[in-house]
Amino acid sequence: MSGCASPGKFYPGEPLAAGSYLVVYGRESCPECVKFKKSLDRAGMDYEYRDLGNESVKNDLYPRMKKAGMDLTYFLLPVVEVNGDFAARPSLGDVLDRYGQAASKPRHPTVPVVSGSCREGESCFAP
Repeated sequence: MSGCASPGKFYPGEPLAAGSYLVVYGRESCPECVKFKKSLDRAGMDYEYRDLGNESVKNDLYPRMKKAGMDLTYFLLPVVEVNGDFAARPSLGDVLDRYGQAASKPRHPTVPVVSGSCREGESCFAP
């Protein structure tokens, strides 16, 4: 896939906060995003969800992804940020491993909350 951020590969970025945190970026209209959030819920993980239907979320995220070395031409959703590192559609196991979570429940992320809404008919691809 030329011009595509490699699915599942983590790209090192700059953390927004000290300590461990997990942010899922996606769209409510994306079945893979909904499925991933349900998997995190079943695993007992605390995470922040940010909707890419919100322009301010995109305007914050995309420059950070680019700086981390991700190709923004085409990438799969959800995009997951773990402690500042980004991956497009990673596996749950990789996210849990990267977070360093084995048995205890993580604390809630200390990153700013940005609310947004999604539009009907959006796909699981971005931008």
